[in-house]
Amino acid sequence: WRLAAVGQGRAQPPLLEAYNSERVFGADENIASSTRTTKFMTPADGWERTMRDQMLRLATTSPFARAWVNSGRLSVPCVYPCSGDDDISLPAVSRPGAVAPDAPQGAGWLIDRIGGRVTLMGIGRAVPDIAGAETLAVEVNGLVRSRYLGDAAAALYLVRPDQVVAARWAECSEAAIREAVAALWQGG
Repeated sequence: WRLAAVGQGRAQPPLLEAYNSERVFGADENIASSTRTTKFMTPADGWERTMRDQMLRLATTSPFARAWVNSGRLSVPCVYPCSGDDDISLPAVSRPGAVAPDAPQGAGWLIDRIGGRVTLMGIGRAVPDIAGAETLAVEVNGLVRSRYLGDAAAALYLVRPDQVVAARWAECSEAAIREAVAALWQGG
């Protein structure tokens, strides 16, 4: 979305530095994960092989060891370091920098309603009309509650065009939201 914005003249080239930083972070995380998986699957003789063999034995009875054996770890998207507003009382799974978690919405899915544009999602509350962001009233159900609200009664989420959470608030002012939307186009 950043490349497209600069290419279409909707943003200035300095926005590309934020794109570069995220891609380098994602590549580094991918390389580290791939390296760990390779070492686990083909360990060197010595402590690497001993650790792998012990984890395989433990995995039959211990949940913590199963996570080490689970090759599906590679399919989990990275969580970017993000400077957006964050109300840490909201669930960690939907924190800024994370891909917005999916949840059912009527006959469809939340993920199909966001993406390709900056979206301000209101969950359990009205969504203010902020220039530069599409608004979306999200239906509260069990998955939305667990993934976006936790113990909060309501929240607002700012989601980037690539479906990554940019900022979130249980309480906020319209000025704070406007600042967060503007920061997206500055590389924030």
